[in-house]
Amino acid sequence: MLLLTGSTTETNTGDPLAIIPWVTMKAHLKQNTDDDQVVINAYMLAAVSFCEQYLNRCLVAKTVKMYYQPVDTTVATLQLRYHFDDQAVTVTVIAADGTEASVTSTKIAPDAIYVPDLPTGWQLITVEYTPSIYEDIPGIIPAILMKVGEMYNNREDGPISKTSSTISILNRHRIKRHA
Repeated sequence: MLLLTGSTTETNTGDPLAIIPWVTMKAHLKQNTDDDQVVINAYMLAAVSFCEQYLNRCLVAKTVKMYYQPVDTTVATLQLRYHFDDQAVTVTVIAADGTEASVTSTKIAPDAIYVPDLPTGWQLITVEYTPSIYEDIPGIIPAILMKVGEMYNNREDGPISKTSSTISILNRHRIKRHA
């Protein structure tokens, strides 16, 4: 069985800034004004994205669409970016002539599906799904606060620490990917 990994596009349907209220973030950074709110919000978006990528877990509601390039196979196991519940996963195969066809898939792991009937000569597989949201977001909040603080305090030129307490917190929640 061939395990394929693909490229990803993500569309947030939830608000990453809602994970931590602005007043909490402002207090954490010891800010008395809203002058840097735009910059801090950008750091928060980056910190949430960093945490999601490091954890291999979804922290914000989103739709994920993955793209898989052709290989010579008629069956495949597709590695998805995030875990998902048993809700529908839409798998579409695009042929060389541009025609599209839906194919069936079976969930075989929290983040993988098996596609048994790929047509010969397919050019692209797209998979669209809604990942499950990680249930212990309160356990991740200190890491997000620390990452935003690290970016905010180092916004001028200068070295950024390679080791971080953020990683120590995140390691307790991280999922290892299939190899």
